[in-house]
Amino acid sequence: MAINMDKLISDTKEIGSFPAIVHRINIAIEDPKSSLDGIGAIINEDPGLSARLMKIANSSFYSFPFSVDTITRALTVVGTKQLKDLVVATYVVDLFANVPKDLIDIKSFWYHSIACGVMSRAIATSIRTTNIERYYLCGLLHDIGHIILFVQLPELATQFLKDGKAGKILIHDAETKELGFNHADLGGKLMEKWKLPPDIYVPISNHHAPGRSKDYYLETAILHIAEILAISLLGDIGIESRLPQVDDAAWKKINLPQSAIPNLMDHAKAQFNDAIKLFFEK
Repeated sequence: MAINMDKLISDTKEIGSFPAIVHRINIAIEDPKSSLDGIGAIINEDPGLSARLMKIANSSFYSFPFSVDTITRALTVVGTKQLKDLVVATYVVDLFANVPKDLIDIKSFWYHSIACGVMSRAIATSIRTTNIERYYLCGLLHDIGHIILFVQLPELATQFLKDGKAGKILIHDAETKELGFNHADLGGKLMEKWKLPPDIYVPISNHHAPGRSKDYYLETAILHIAEILAISLLGDIGIESRLPQVDDAAWKKINLPQSAIPNLMDHAKAQFNDAIKLFFEK
C-alpha cells in the first residue's frame, strides 16, 4: 500500500507543528547570548506551562533539597537542556490528551510511554551517560507514531492491533509489511519535522531495530532495552501479545549488570508514580 509518512503527519492537524512559544524557548536555550531571566520570561508567558514546570521542579522526581520558587531558579537547578526537554514532554502530553477514546486507550498508552521514559532515564543514570533528560523524552515519545496511525488509518491500525493481540505477528512487523514503514519510523519522522535533535528522532525511529542506527547507537540501545523493561515494570504487556525480543548487541552495548536490575526497577517504579502525578494531576 502506497502511503506517504509526510502526508500522514500533515493530515493530522493536531500535530502539524509545535506552538510558537515552544520554538521560541528552544531557540533561546540554544542561543549562547540568552540569559536565564530572558528564557524564564518566555516560559512565564504561558501560565499553564510555567505552573506545570514549577510543579516538576519541586517534585520528588528531582528531589531538590530546597524549594524552587521561580522559573529562573528552576533553570538554574534543572539545567536549560533538561528544562527544554521537559517543555516538549509537557506540551506533547497535553497535545494528545483529547484523542478519541474509541481509537486508542490513551491512558494506557501514556502509562506505557511514561514507564519507558523513566526506565530510559534510569538506565542512562545507572551507566553514567550524559544529558539524561533526553532519554526520558525519547521514552515518552517513542510510540507516538501509533497515535497518528489510529487517527489517520483507524481500520488498518485496528487490524494491526488485532493481529498483534492474536499473536500472529508483532505489531510493528505487521505495519511494515502492509505500509512499508512502522509506527517507530513515523514517530521519528514527526520528531524530525518538529526539529527535535537527531539524538531524539534517530533512537525513536530505530527502537525496534537498534542495528539500523549508524549514529546514536547507545541512545537507541538504551531506548530498546528500556521499552522491554518498562513492560515488566507495569506488569502489562500492553498492545502486543508477547514481549519483543531483546537485541543482544543492544544489551551488550549498554553493559548493564544483571545484578543492577532489581534496584533499577525499584528506582524507576518510584519515578513512574511521581511522573503520573505530574502529568495527569492538574
